[in-house]
Amino acid sequence: MSQKFIYKSIESSLTPESHADFLCLLKIPAIANALDMGGWIAGGLPRQLLLGLPLTEYFGGDSNVRAGDVDIFFASVDEANRAAAFEKDFQPSWGGFAIETQARFAHRALKVQFVNHPDKIYKSVESSLENFDFLNCMVGLTRDKLIVAEGWHEVESAKLLKICNATSPFLGSRINKYLTERGLENISADSQENLTAWLCRASNQDYNGVTQKHAAGLEYAVKKLEDLGHIKREDLLFFIGKYKEHIKESAYGETKVFDWALRRIGKSTSNNLMNV
Repeated sequence: MSQKFIYKSIESSLTPESHADFLCLLKIPAIANALDMGGWIAGGLPRQLLLGLPLTEYFGGDSNVRAGDVDIFFASVDEANRAAAFEKDFQPSWGGFAIETQARFAHRALKVQFVNHPDKIYKSVESSLENFDFLNCMVGLTRDKLIVAEGWHEVESAKLLKICNATSPFLGSRINKYLTERGLENISADSQENLTAWLCRASNQDYNGVTQKHAAGLEYAVKKLEDLGHIKREDLLFFIGKYKEHIKESAYGETKVFDWALRRIGKSTSNNLMNV
């Protein structure tokens, strides 16, 4: 395990308000049973608590912000399925990597997901966190312990997103979410290699075991990243011939179709026109 972790008691690590939010979470039977059976919460929700931010915001307090989920991991598929057996309403998640049920927190609807796909099962909290895409999300909560990656406080204090894993087709949309909705302002300099690797994969949809459904949002995510200024000029070369851009020159004029990457690189000439 290359990533090092810090272990803290929950009460000493959280603000009184965040600790109260955590105790309220434990009143939700699906969550309490899962943690009692050895599961752990990881990712965005523990990050929110450790930052001292209200869970009501995480669960969609602002209509312009996508609501976060409660993601619970287990050491085996059987453990996840046994924990789910205590509830009647678990259904397969849209992505297919978990089963999920609905609950409520402070009058807000929330989604509780038990991750039960064999590819997402890890024997320990640390090994699951080490496979997360962002260092910022390498935070885990058990019943009585908080586990956080070394370096977490530094990147969060600088409001930087640190990318550690580039294998997921969802990475682009998650980068956009954390930079526009989760309080981060830029991507760390040492993330560039992983970002470039992901852009190369995205241009070819090179993801083992991933369906077309999972890859459906790649174009939107890539274009949004470029709009936000996070794609280097040379990385746009991956997308030449991949995406189109429709430009209407006037209200009643002809709509022209350009190669999106070439136009963004700055070569928007007649040679950029695509045959459609």
